Amino acid sequence: MPTTPKKTTKSESGHAKNAANFGALIATIEGYGASYKPTLAAITVAKLKSLKLEIDKSLRAVSAAAPPYKTSVNKRQEAFDGMSKLATRVLNALAVVGTAREAADARGIVNRIRGGGKSKKVVKLEASSEAAPKSYSSSQMSYDNRVKNFRALVDLLNGIPAYKPNEADLKTTYLNKYLDALPGMGEAVNKSLVALNNARKVRDGLLYGAGGALGLSKKAKSYLKSLYGAASSEYKRVAKIELKT
Repeated sequence: MPTTPKKTTKSESGHAKNAANFGALIATIEGYGASYKPTLAAITVAKLKSLKLEIDKSLRAVSAAAPPYKTSVNKRQEAFDGMSKLATRVLNALAVVGTAREAADARGIVNRIRGGGKSKKVVKLEASSEAAPKSYSSSQMSYDNRVKNFRALVDLLNGIPAYKPNEADLKTTYLNKYLDALPGMGEAVNKSLVALNNARKVRDGLLYGAGGALGLSKKAKSYLKSLYGAASSEYKRVAKIELKT
């Protein structure tokens, strides 16, 4: 199972809004001209502009990393969505030619694939910070367990000479190909998730970390308050430009 992304307190639009407001703050400060000359190098106009360029770059990186992740999640989900139905068809095909014991063994495996049993409900989050919780009956519904159980079903079929369906997608050759494709889908989810989380980490550091836009904007405002006074129009213009946590 891939690790879910770290839950954030802001939407993607919230980060973009903060970046835009940071740009507005810089533009306002730059309009004050030579009078704006702080001793702290980090809040000089040049340094603030440089940081803004890095923030914009990080936002683009997050936007670029999100679609591959969503695509890989959807592709894997589509493959797993059909697993229960496929397993049920296999069970019905075996019931025609298999013994009562073989059918019973297969039925037990299929029940686990479908999440049967009396285990308590568990809440499982899809690998997305915005995804809603989904309830499944027992840990048998985890991706790894479903693959394990489906493979057990195919292994059982391989030991039953009478199981020779005419339908191509019920033959064990097809079932093995289906199984072989699933681990790669999980790897694609994990890889794209790592890329997305790394991009978000960089963005969040530039906006909210030590030396980030949020902290520096406060320092710049404090400097302007000392320069012009709290009641000045110069300070009031920047005071209303907010970057929110």
